[in-house]
Amino acid sequence: MTAVGLVADIGGTNARFALAGPELPGVRAADSFVCMRTLKCTDHAGFVDAAQAYLASIKIDARPRAAVIAIAGPADRNAIDPTNHMWSDAVEDVRHALGLDMFILLNDWEAVAHAVPILPAHVFARVGESRPPAGTPRHRVLAVTGPGTGLGAATLVISNDGTETAPVVIATEAGHAGFSPRTDRQREIMRFLRHEHDRVSLERILSGPGLVNLYRAMSALSGVDMPDLKPADITRLARAGETLACDTIDEFMAIFGSYCGDLALMTGARTGVLIGGGILPPLLETLRAGRFRDSFEDKGRFEDYMREIPTQVIMAEEPGLAGAAVVLGRLLSR
Repeated sequence: MTAVGLVADIGGTNARFALAGPELPGVRAADSFVCMRTLKCTDHAGFVDAAQAYLASIKIDARPRAAVIAIAGPADRNAIDPTNHMWSDAVEDVRHALGLDMFILLNDWEAVAHAVPILPAHVFARVGESRPPAGTPRHRVLAVTGPGTGLGAATLVISNDGTETAPVVIATEAGHAGFSPRTDRQREIMRFLRHEHDRVSLERILSGPGLVNLYRAMSALSGVDMPDLKPADITRLARAGETLACDTIDEFMAIFGSYCGDLALMTGARTGVLIGGGILPPLLETLRAGRFRDSFEDKGRFEDYMREIPTQVIMAEEPGLAGAAVVLGRLLSR
């Protein structure tokens, strides 16, 4: 039986690698991993090049013979080709180049969802109040989502029937659903973005690049010349109290809240919506204080229904790698 495996979480900006497996020293739990490294995607020609660079950088007695790789994009195309980066490595080429006997490709939010059932309770930070309905449902259904370089989501279904049935995770591409403006200001933002994109998806706003798009739109609508900023610049300016940046973050939270509410309705996520990604965990207090929860609940006749659904932020570090490690453990135990 293979004792050590490779896990990776490949986004549009960074590629995170680690080793995992039940017999690996330092691995204490199903979601544990060791020797984590973060590589810039732009520094490598493709996944194989990055993986080989990672393996060369660590001390390992034997090369991994199994791998679970999470990518920011569809995982059913038999290629490691993240939506927001130019890599395109065929799965069979990866298996051959790395000498892998076992290989599983996951969507990145699918991986995060696999980690959720075994993450400790203290890593989930509540946003807003909720009144969960009485009784015990047959299944617990959660939506897991968040913005980073893109916007991803997955659905997690956990059985309450007393058996040890493994949770079911369904990957989605919900971030590429269309943006549906709710206010006059949001309709103006939509019109601005339509000049650049025939179709304005949620990811065009609810992501790192989307935050820049939103700031540009807010600048134009306010008649203010916008400097060339990165997402981190906008959040830094907002923390410093710069008016336009604060307004942009406020609008971002409102749009994200509305999206999360729609996601809960569409997936039946009565147990809760869990939020991760690279942007919002550092902005937890802003998320709590802003328009997120009001927008989440603003669903007309279903407002009372929405008030029963908890919203929480995943504060764990590297939940994507943790979820990949969980799946790897199941793979190695077969």
